[in-house]
Amino acid sequence: MLRGAFKPRAQEPAQALLTAAAYGDMPALQKEIQKNKNRIDAADGAGKNALLYALENGFEEHAALLLHHGARHDVSAATGETPLMFACAKMLSGATEKLLLQGADMNARDYMDDTALMKAARAGHGWAACRLVTAGANMDAQNKKGETAESLARENLPPREFVCFMNAVQARHQAAAAAAQEKIAAQGVLQRDIVPLKVIQLRPRPPRQ
Repeated sequence: MLRGAFKPRAQEPAQALLTAAAYGDMPALQKEIQKNKNRIDAADGAGKNALLYALENGFEEHAALLLHHGARHDVSAATGETPLMFACAKMLSGATEKLLLQGADMNARDYMDDTALMKAARAGHGWAACRLVTAGANMDAQNKKGETAESLARENLPPREFVCFMNAVQARHQAAAAAAQEKIAAQGVLQRDIVPLKVIQLRPRPPRQ
């Protein structure tokens, strides 16, 4: 039973494309992509397109095919969930990496104010959580329950993966502190190199005779 509550409706645009993506029917998906190249991002009443359905139901190869044919990564369902969120929640490392390389928004929020990093941590997907931290995802965000990526990681990641996660967090903090120190040092050098200018008072020229 698929977790994605997909119910084909006759009025849905590109219905067959959405159905093929939702149920992981690769031959049908390939056929429908060829027929609907201009409607590859068509969405249903829930705001979900073929890419979102494929990732929500864990079909990584199908998602890769859709992305290869130009499916947009910067879309979201009516609930605010993005392709990157579904990839993290379903522990799809390949799709997560592909979406990040394409510039997917790491800090988008869904209806519960969850981010992709929170989804990865809640799912126990240590690799994705570390990858997002390294890529610069917001670690201070809180959802509507007051949870953070760190609290979710602490609760759901296996001990070894949690250690790796915290190492990634610490490395990022150290890099930020080092960058700040370099900036301060650079400003100090600039200030020392400034040579005070002499104040020259200009006198009006005497009128010509």
